[in-house]
Formats: sequence, C-alpha cells, structure tokens
Amino acid sequence: MFWSVVLILQSFVVLSDNTYDWKPSVSLTDDFDEPVGFCVDIVGWGSGMDCNSLQVHSCKASGDDTQFEYQSETKTLRSVNYNSNCDGDGSSSPNNKACVVIHGNVADGATLGLTECDDLSENQKFEVKESSGLSGSYELRAGSISTDLCLVVSDTTRIAGPHLARDLFIGVCSSTDTNLKTWAIAPSLTSTDTSSSTTPAPSSPSTDTSSSTTPSPSPPSTGTPPSSSSSLLYMTYTGIASTFCIFFRLFISIIE
Repeated sequence: MFWSVVLILQSFVVLSDNTYDWKPSVSLTDDFDEPVGFCVDIVGWGSGMDCNSLQVHSCKASGDDTQFEYQSETKTLRSVNYNSNCDGDGSSSPNNKACVVIHGNVADGATLGLTECDDLSENQKFEVKESSGLSGSYELRAGSISTDLCLVVSDTTRIAGPHLARDLFIGVCSSTDTNLKTWAIAPSLTSTDTSSSTTPAPSSPSTDTSSSTTPSPSPPSTGTPPSSSSSLLYMTYTGIASTFCIFFRLFISIIE
C-alpha cells in the first residue's frame, strides 16, 4: 500500500526545467537524469569555450554560459552573458548578446551555434508553439514560417566533467518524443508570444494566435498566471509531492 502511494505521488510530479531561480532561462521541461535540469549551453569551458557549438548541459547555479533567453519580439534565442566571440560581456548591452543560429540549411540534423544577431536571418528564427503534450511547455519551431522542424535533444546523456550533457540539434517534431522537444521558458510567455499547438489552416499564412474572427472559448493561456483555486491547489499539491519524493529517496539511500 505504501509503495502504491509513492508511485501515485510521483505520477503527479512534473519533473521540470531549471531548478535555480535566475531568469531569463531556457531549459528542457523534463530533467531526465539531471536533478538540476538541462539548460541550453555553449560547448566548452573558460578559454576552451566554442561558440560555434551548442548543447544542453546541467544548469549552473550562476547561470553563466547556460543562461539563454527567448526574445518574442524578434523570435530569437540569445545568450545572456556572452557575445558571438564568446567574450563574457553579453549582459552589458542587449546589442552585444549573441543569437542562436542554425548552421547551414534549416533541415533535420542541423547543428547550432552563436553569431551576431540579424533580425532578417531565417536561420535565427524560432517560432514558439505551446506543446500539446505537457501544459506550460513549448516547442521551438525552426524558422519564422510554421514547419515540422524544431529544437530537440538526443535521447542519451553523456558525462561532461562533473556535469551531464546532451546533444542539441534541429529535428523533425512529429517523429520526436515529447520530452525531447519541449522547453520551459522564463519569464513566462503570454498568449500573444505563442502559436497554437495545432497546425494552422492552409488559408492562414500567419501562425500568430490573433485573427480577424472571434476565437472559440478556450482555457486561459498557460503564459498567464493561473487565477482559479483549483490551479493553485494543484501547484501546492505537486510541490508537496515533489518534496516528499525527494526526502523519501534520500531515506531509502541511507537505509540501503
């Protein structure tokens, strides 16, 4: 009976994103085998940092090269603390922050790096779409036009010094597992920042959620704070359940 309760509690816990409080942040919603979460990261460290190569990596307490932001105005991902030369002065001015760029053609398997921001570059555009698989998470579609290509990670983890890492690349959304392509973005996005999780009709060229017709009633956007008591109760419950599971696992490790 006790084990059944534990399993039920764990099923309600959403394993999610960057556990540190710093913002902005772009991280996987599923922490997989890394308790602190996986954040977008520049490959390498110190003088060996390579701004032509990106991955996901254990989120760092200081942010540093694992801190990225999503700019809804330009639909770009930017490094918060580094410029395109990997100099650590990106935070001094918005103009110095490097943008994530897709190398070569926007295609399945394409890798990513950092470059100077160019608002006209299609290789720097990422359309945010609310994921249908997990509430409060998003897909980052490659290009400003709706495609079936998005930002994904590999299904295997590798050792990166005292941390963990996974490959980051462009993949086919429809054939990628939900937990390998959904992201938590902080600060929270609003409904005007995101596109619908359904594919737009061919007659509508825009992926923006606004339209000239009156939209059908829908639940409040996950980009806005929940207002209902049920949402608050759910958040409280999941927090308690998560804490319980952590202490339980610690207890088991001690008695073993």
